[in-house]
Amino acid sequence: MKSFTNTIDGHAVPSARTFESKNPANGEAIGLVPHSEPAQIAQAIAAAKAAQPGWGALPDAKRREHLERVADALKSNATYLAEWVTREQGKPLGGLGPDQVPGALFELAGCEAWTRVPASLELPVETVFEDDGRRYEVHRKPYGVIAAIAPWNWPLLIAIWQIVPALRAGNTVVIKPSEYTSIGTLEMVRIMAEQLPPGVLNTVSGPGEVGAALVDNPQIDKIMFTGSGSTGAKITAIAARHLTPTTMELGGNDAAIVLADADPAAIAMGLFWGAFINMGQTCAAIKRLYVPESLHDAVVDELRKIATAMPMGDGFGADVVMGPVQNRMQFDKVSRLVEASRRGGGEIVC
Repeated sequence: MKSFTNTIDGHAVPSARTFESKNPANGEAIGLVPHSEPAQIAQAIAAAKAAQPGWGALPDAKRREHLERVADALKSNATYLAEWVTREQGKPLGGLGPDQVPGALFELAGCEAWTRVPASLELPVETVFEDDGRRYEVHRKPYGVIAAIAPWNWPLLIAIWQIVPALRAGNTVVIKPSEYTSIGTLEMVRIMAEQLPPGVLNTVSGPGEVGAALVDNPQIDKIMFTGSGSTGAKITAIAARHLTPTTMELGGNDAAIVLADADPAAIAMGLFWGAFINMGQTCAAIKRLYVPESLHDAVVDELRKIATAMPMGDGFGADVVMGPVQNRMQFDKVSRLVEASRRGGGEIVC
């Protein structure tokens, strides 16, 4: 079984301790992930700290050129990385056309786009107020070293959302992937870092203790986190000790509303994928559905027909459009929610 490495200061860095990454479709171990030691976390932060002044001082056009090369590399390696997403996160390989359910290839297309578009943007000085005596300007300046913690539901795309705007503005980054989906993110960062000066983009991998050590380091200038509210609260408490700025995207409980003049057959597929895109593992997915009583039975019946006919299984399977729930923790959580609904008087339709 292959052992993967972190990227620190432009070098592949293994760890003495490793843990298995598993395919959620069948439970098979698919690779060994480094469990970063405290010294390696400090090394990654130090590398980012040393690289930041030079990266931040580059002419803006040069940073944009680097990011364009990163986008090119993501495009060239899209299939390789998408296969890791399917293998490790579970979403089907999917496609990009209008009739394709967004899957791993869709995620990689997003990675390229969310790199290429920021690379194309100008960052001019903005005058927000001016009169005879005053002039207020907005200058975009880097924070310094960004600690980023990525989730397991969109492990590459959300990592890109954390990394690329930070790099665009002249920051350097140390990112920790989720321990459930480490390999794809580690491999993506390895490919990206080849197009960047050493130390500009680094990884540390491991369980929650690694993330805690990363955000608790006083050399971190800003924290970015996407994940659960409970973990966000812990990070906030750590950040408060150092007065470290944070940007967080936490869980949601989003609703959809069906209006009285809706056609249940016409809207059912949109409602289904609004809830179950990425196997339902998306922050903005529908968790609650409000339906007029007059349409209730028809809407439920249309959704039942779609759900029972939906091809499910291993994301590499032919015609599979719904993969597995990514990890046992989340599976158990969903199962508890279903059982609580049953105990509360809810009917399990399928």
